[in-house]
Amino acid sequence: MFPKRLIPRLLVMPESFIRLNTFGSHMRVGFLLLGNAPFYLTGYGTQLKILGDKLIEEGYPVGHVVDFGYAGQHMEWEGRTVYPHDKLPGTLTADTMKSHILSFQHKHGLDQVVVWSLGDTWKLSKLNQAIKHPYWICMTPVDSDRMDGGSITAHNNSWLQAAISKHGVEIMRAAGLTGINYLPHMVGDSFVPINQEYARAACGLPQDPFVVGFFGDMSMRKCPHENLEAFAIFKQSVPNSLLFIKTSNHVQQVQFHELIHRLGLQNSVITIPPYDSLLGLTDYEMARALSSLDVLLHVSSQEGFGIIQVEAQMCGVPVINMDFGSQRELQGNPELLVPVEQMNRVDGGMKVPFAAPEKIAEKLMSVYNHLNKVSSLSDGFIVKRAIEHAETYRVDKVWDEYYKPFLKGMIGSIDAVSRVVIPPRSLKKVGIVSTFDTECGIATYTHMLATKLVEQGMEVVVFSETDGEFEEVLEHEGIRHHRCWNRMNPNTKLFRELVEREGCDIIHFQHEWQLFKSTGLIEELRDVQVKKAITYHTPQPDQMRKLLRITDSTVDAHITHWPETTQLLPMVCEHGMLNGVQTIKHGVLEHSLVQDKSVLGIPEKVPVFFTFGFASSSKGLDYFIDAAIQASKNPNCRYFEVVIAMSYHPDWDMSDLAKEIRAKAGSVDFITLIEGWMDDDSLDVHAAASDYLVFPYRWYQQIHSASGAVRRVLGHGKPVLVTDEGRLRDLTGGVHGWKFGQYDVDGFAAAIVDASSLLGSPRYQKMAQAVKDYSSLTSWDNIAAQHIQLYDKVCGLWSVVPEGMSRAQRVEIDLPFPELLDSDVQVDRWHLHRGDEEE
Repeated sequence: MFPKRLIPRLLVMPESFIRLNTFGSHMRVGFLLLGNAPFYLTGYGTQLKILGDKLIEEGYPVGHVVDFGYAGQHMEWEGRTVYPHDKLPGTLTADTMKSHILSFQHKHGLDQVVVWSLGDTWKLSKLNQAIKHPYWICMTPVDSDRMDGGSITAHNNSWLQAAISKHGVEIMRAAGLTGINYLPHMVGDSFVPINQEYARAACGLPQDPFVVGFFGDMSMRKCPHENLEAFAIFKQSVPNSLLFIKTSNHVQQVQFHELIHRLGLQNSVITIPPYDSLLGLTDYEMARALSSLDVLLHVSSQEGFGIIQVEAQMCGVPVINMDFGSQRELQGNPELLVPVEQMNRVDGGMKVPFAAPEKIAEKLMSVYNHLNKVSSLSDGFIVKRAIEHAETYRVDKVWDEYYKPFLKGMIGSIDAVSRVVIPPRSLKKVGIVSTFDTECGIATYTHMLATKLVEQGMEVVVFSETDGEFEEVLEHEGIRHHRCWNRMNPNTKLFRELVEREGCDIIHFQHEWQLFKSTGLIEELRDVQVKKAITYHTPQPDQMRKLLRITDSTVDAHITHWPETTQLLPMVCEHGMLNGVQTIKHGVLEHSLVQDKSVLGIPEKVPVFFTFGFASSSKGLDYFIDAAIQASKNPNCRYFEVVIAMSYHPDWDMSDLAKEIRAKAGSVDFITLIEGWMDDDSLDVHAAASDYLVFPYRWYQQIHSASGAVRRVLGHGKPVLVTDEGRLRDLTGGVHGWKFGQYDVDGFAAAIVDASSLLGSPRYQKMAQAVKDYSSLTSWDNIAAQHIQLYDKVCGLWSVVPEGMSRAQRVEIDLPFPELLDSDVQVDRWHLHRGDEEE
């Protein structure tokens, strides 16, 4: 007989792991839901409970981090681990959240943890930014006419974005977010019509009255005043009517009683006891309360989804709601939508709708008349439509139609992160992904670079953005380009097809954060056998982690314009960036125009200061005028003239500041103000005719932009007057011209006085020559040569796109730490004797 042996065994996985590969994943993935506690009877809590239940059914480990509704120690509840918030509700910190993620990951031996949040997204913004978890699904209720800044930031720092209403999808897209998924709320099977006689008896309601329900609180968004006033109007026509109120579980009822007394409804209102509202109602209790109604009055100004409207209709109760936002799409009887009277502005610039009580009362009367008609042909029509429409939100139907495809694609994208090896190749053809042939700084940069690359022997093709239909190959000033993608359209297949068809040796992404928040174009080429480079034109590290999570492991060469940024970016990356980060400065366009002041109508010996820019505070045009006027009052100042080209951004209202600039410039006779967009040729003519170039930028730029407009005109070789500001850091005071503080009018004025006196002097010539030397060092010819050198280096290397980080597998044995046992046992570590042998 063989001896009894202790054979090391893998940790026995729970049943969930046996069915973990529902969508064919080879990764061990678990879901950590974030929001109200799943047993806390709120809309968010209930939805996360349903989501957790369905994920558990699919075989995934599920945890739940509570930001409201549970404090204490973590516990097991209905198949999931519930992790508490900190001591007080709403005090979940980043450190606590990170600890919960690690605890959940270690408990289940997971390769990846997906954090899935649902709640007021603006509250999660700072938590999201602090944790920077690579797999964060941000599911958002949108309850007004636009997105707030905090919510947009949260989405920009998340992995996948989802809206819980079609209205939300539209608003999020309008905010510039791309790749939005539609994941509506799910309603459980407890919501079915319940016998009204029984329901009213259970709720303590009389059987005879026409019962109107108001399930809300005294917050502005629930419009309690308008709804109760509407019922008071309706009550005058239907005396035998009753208002049944259920308040929120977190708002006191005192104000309700005051409003009820003011409207004279003391004998016409029944409220659910405060204790029951405090605890909340279970799904069955809520279905019973709703089934007791004839109609639910739910005209609300702000609803991220308005799930109670669906629950009521599932119970066969018609709903009256606002013709706005998600309420519109939830209504099974469009004729019961109350028209919006006006939009009122609230905090953050958002607008919310207002409905007149008289209009609400009219809808109440129409429901009353319909339900009390004698004709059997019309009886129950709105009830049937309400039920049919609401059934589309039944949990299994929504799960199969929306969540399952989303889950399959999401798991597939995690699983698809595999190792890609790209062999060396010779450099012949360069592809550039950018805006092109449009009034845009990145488009101008791309044109300059592409032109110089062609002049130095490269074949270049540009893959550019289109505002409308995708077009055939085009040509712009000798550069071939495809308009084949759109920042608002997540479909990147055509882009990939064209890249593969063109057969480029390297693809160079021109990335500007405000324009290209989506990483779709880069991800599309992840497994394409082509080298990749990227220039970060406006890298703001705190907002770029989502982008860097993709580029730091998939792009072969990373380029910034500043040494400081080159040092900074790797510090916020996970993999350290393939081949490191290169500094290649923005090119300067060299010019050969001869100075001709006659185009300005100014005598040759009069010093001329020239600037240009938008009528925005950041450009500092008003600041320049203040300094110029102050300098002109200095008795030691030589007479000078100022020329300002002021333009207007198509998307911003600049009228107030433009009016102020116009008035200031018009108050003196030595300032010429040119309004409207100045094209490149006119810009060159004015820069060549002037004696000094002025860049009075007022705001420090954390994004380390290179300011292409400045680089264009520096090639004319004129001394500069500039603020000590981020974009102008390499223009040295005393070498290239004068520098002063961003708000230092006195210093600015003194610089103008000094500069005016130096026109034609050796010092003037020395500074002008320093600017020309700077322009020569960073000329587009040199910059293009640096790009080719980098391209050639990258193309000559093997590169590997790494796969997702693998986790160590946990092993459990009956005798811990075998290495601590005696040497005889260690001779055969994998066959450890328990003691006696069995025959």
